[in-house]
Amino acid sequence: MATIASPTTEAAATAQITVTRQPPSQQAQIQVLSGNHQAGVIGSLLPAPLVVALTDATGSPVPNKPVLVKVTQNDGMVAAGGPPAPAVIATTNAQGQAQVQWTLGARAGAGANAVEAYAVGVAGTALFTATSTPGPAGHIVVDTGNAQI
Repeated sequence: MATIASPTTEAAATAQITVTRQPPSQQAQIQVLSGNHQAGVIGSLLPAPLVVALTDATGSPVPNKPVLVKVTQNDGMVAAGGPPAPAVIATTNAQGQAQVQWTLGARAGAGANAVEAYAVGVAGTALFTATSTPGPAGHIVVDTGNAQI
């Protein structure tokens, strides 16, 4: 029970709040299904989509639920049927699955790209990482030292 009082003693209110803790197994959850740990050339579209699954407290799929998917590391983009953006909303299908396509950012490195997905009212966050590699040289310029004997 909480008591709310004003600076004067003339006004006071009492409110009763009940908090019930639910173990994670009794809550809706999000999990990575596929698309994690891919690799590609910087700025390229990864071959496989990122796929998450939402299940309710009984383990049944949660259809028609919006899932926020956003790039959290590097400057890549995600797309869910529309133009690529740093963050998009993907809606789960009848099997409780949502998917997006991922274009890697411009910085190379192992795990240099990260995306997270979550839904309101669903426990947890699905995390994806990808490795990006530099592509082949596009142009080589000889600065000095050419035509030496």
